[in-house]
Amino acid sequence: MKLELEAEVVELQNQVDAAKAGDAMAVNSDLLLKLEATEKQKSALKLELRARVDELERRTLERDLSTETAETASKQHLESIKKAAKLEAECRRLRAMARKAPSANDHKFGYASSLYVESLTDSQSDSGERLLTLEADNRKMSSVELNGCEPSCSDSWASALIVELDQFKNEKVITKNLTSSSMDIDLMDDFLEMERLAALPQIDNAKHDTGPGISSDQHNGEDCQHKADLEAMSERMAELEKKLVTVEVEKAELEMALAKSHEQLEISQNQLRGAEYKLVELQRQLEFANDSNLETEAEIKVAIVKREVMESQLIAMDAEVRTLRSKVGLLETQVEEERALSAEITAKCKKLEDELSVKRREANLRKTASSNGESKIKQEKELAAAAGKLAECQKTIASLGQQLKSLATLEDFMIDSEHSLEFNGGALVPRSDEIWKSPPSSSDFVPERNTDALKTTPLDGSGPSLDGKLGQSPQSSSSSTSSSTSSSSVTHAVASEKSRNGFGKLFSRSKTAIRLENQ
Repeated sequence: MKLELEAEVVELQNQVDAAKAGDAMAVNSDLLLKLEATEKQKSALKLELRARVDELERRTLERDLSTETAETASKQHLESIKKAAKLEAECRRLRAMARKAPSANDHKFGYASSLYVESLTDSQSDSGERLLTLEADNRKMSSVELNGCEPSCSDSWASALIVELDQFKNEKVITKNLTSSSMDIDLMDDFLEMERLAALPQIDNAKHDTGPGISSDQHNGEDCQHKADLEAMSERMAELEKKLVTVEVEKAELEMALAKSHEQLEISQNQLRGAEYKLVELQRQLEFANDSNLETEAEIKVAIVKREVMESQLIAMDAEVRTLRSKVGLLETQVEEERALSAEITAKCKKLEDELSVKRREANLRKTASSNGESKIKQEKELAAAAGKLAECQKTIASLGQQLKSLATLEDFMIDSEHSLEFNGGALVPRSDEIWKSPPSSSDFVPERNTDALKTTPLDGSGPSLDGKLGQSPQSSSSSTSSSTSSSSVTHAVASEKSRNGFGKLFSRSKTAIRLENQ
């Protein structure tokens, strides 16, 4: 029985360990797989987020650069507009100075302006009619000067020429839609150069008017100088025309570059918005991955708590098994004590039975040998003493039988509990307070040892008392002795049968316990 209990306990413990290991391994493997997947997803999202952030920074830098270039271009445009305004103011000042000049210089100024207009007609074919009218006006001015007109008329013609030049310049600027500040600056430079060259012959004419006694050779030298100045002015105008063409080309290139920069700025802004949207999406995915990681960590914690609970249950079961083993050992010691005590009692019973049989034989011999009353009384006393001893032995045997019956019922109860454990199969080991709810004390297994067991006490119905025996005849005494002998033999047979049954059960249990201990 002990071996079976230990085998069942070991089997149940193995099943618990296997189930615990299987559940723990399954849960841990699933959680580890989920954790690895989330870690990989998290690292991938981090790399993608880093790449997106780098791309966003690059595009932001490109946008800032394009914005800076646009700002520098706008600043240059504003500076060119300011310079043009300054040049306009300078031109007005020069016009005012030209109106105050003497009328004698109007002819040369008109001639220089006609040369300037001719140089402009070569580059601007669309304003030819206006240039022809200007030449006609200049011829009229020269003829009027040769005829000796008044200075006021020459001043009016000079002012009209300046107005015509201003209108021509304004029309040219309007045809170009005021798009190139550099071209305006070059035109103003050309006008200033023309004013400067026109002012030189005026100064010479003023000197010529103040000194009427200058020789004709000096006048011819001045004419040659004026021609050289006019040639230099024409070359300067050609260079300025070339520069104007290059400036227009540069202006077109700058406009194209500005348009491209605006397009790139719009593209970079669109890409920036897309990158911001992707960044928000990646942050959302990262938050989702963090939430899933937290859930897996919570599941791992729950699994660890379950494992600790199962380990605590296993420890409690081990402690209960140890207590059961200690109780089984205590029972084995009690069985050994009962076995030794029963052996001692059986030896005493046999000894008493032998003595009783000897006494009976002696009594029979004495009865047949002599019929003396004293011998009969002595014999009856001895028989009564032997009957008392036999009654004590029978009482002891009866108490041993009851104790053996209680042991048998305890063994049957343990067998039934084992069967119920095998039938249920849910619990590992039955609880100790259920199996050993009313454990037998050692006083149930140990018989009461009466110190007066060997005293002679009469038994009811087992034999007559001394007073009743004294007045009887030998025949009645012999019949009574025979009846007492028969009754004692019957009771002895019953007691021996009980003792055999009880000792058989006890010996079978002791043998089973010995086999369990050996195994």
